[in-house]
Amino acid sequence: MPLFAERAAADSVTAGLFEDADFYGFDIHAFVVMPEHFHLLLTLPALCKISELLDRIKSNAARRTLHVCSECIAAEMDKRRRLNSRKVWQRGFRSVQIDKESAFLQKIEYIHHNPVKRGLCLHPCEYAWSSAIFWEQAKWNGYRLVLSLDERVACWPEAVRACLQRSHPTGVAR
Repeated sequence: MPLFAERAAADSVTAGLFEDADFYGFDIHAFVVMPEHFHLLLTLPALCKISELLDRIKSNAARRTLHVCSECIAAEMDKRRRLNSRKVWQRGFRSVQIDKESAFLQKIEYIHHNPVKRGLCLHPCEYAWSSAIFWEQAKWNGYRLVLSLDERVACWPEAVRACLQRSHPTGVAR
């Protein structure tokens, strides 16, 4: 059974991403928690290594999931840890530095459409463990924007440029 297939586990990981963002000081621009992995578009804090940050996020997610999951998921996590030297996650991750507005928007679309491609929903906004609904409703504060959808769509290019000038966001898979 996939690790985050249970609602409580996916809820815990999703909430944990926001807690980690506050604690470690990174900005989340888009995310999706899938049944067995997550995708995250973020801006790193100054002097932070992506590998160290992802290790912390993954460790925290595994710990949170163990506290809320059923016996079935707990047994699967325990089995994975025993087989992988006590590790829940696959080794490594894929990180891409994004320095163009078009690439930034493409990564957001890729992240949000991941559950649709997997057949978990028909529209990105139907998937509960994603930033898609917040983007759709113009309530996402990845840029600290709280505008109507029309206003946000009109200013997206400017907002993306401002974000890219601040720091290069990094797209992370796994």
